[in-house]
Amino acid sequence: MVVKYRGGTRLEVNVRTRGGHASNPDLGSNSILIAMNVYRDLWNTLMAGTSYENFLVTPTIMNCGEAENVIPSNCRLILDVRIPPGKSCKDVEAAINELRGKYGGLITISMRWCTEPVEVSINNTSARAVSRAIIKVLGKGPIPARKWGTSDMNDLALLTKNMVAYGPGDGAYSHSFEEYIFVDDYLRAIDIYKQAIVEFMNIYK
Repeated sequence: MVVKYRGGTRLEVNVRTRGGHASNPDLGSNSILIAMNVYRDLWNTLMAGTSYENFLVTPTIMNCGEAENVIPSNCRLILDVRIPPGKSCKDVEAAINELRGKYGGLITISMRWCTEPVEVSINNTSARAVSRAIIKVLGKGPIPARKWGTSDMNDLALLTKNMVAYGPGDGAYSHSFEEYIFVDDYLRAIDIYKQAIVEFMNIYK
């Protein structure tokens, strides 16, 4: 049962330079190198890392250059940023402003949207109902979990903290070509949700 998700945002970095002939050793006009430096600087500014408690900055899309023998004068880079508990969108905004000050007119950085991290109590009513349902259907207790990604729970937390996420599947394979789910797990999850409704109503009796 998932009670914690990290927040997230996506940044679009656009780099514009004078360009030039590839034989010219003017590395300062190479928009690809500048975009790579922006990525590294953002990583360092946020003190990003690979643990759950760290910011994570992942390049996901990069479109650069005009021709094979031309120093690229433009580059578009998309960075996926995940925000750990205890940090916020404001921390990302502060890092962006620092980079704007460093690179000046060479780059533009825009934050499309930002979702704050979320954590709900394992003892909220929905979590208790799903816990009881898991015990009755599977014959064993649930394990509280935290997700490395971001979900609807992050946004719904603005309305209520009475919720929990549950479902089958291995998160390590999410969005990969190897993503899968066992049919039996899927069918058992349906039974658990059916029972969870009963348990939820019993709690409110």
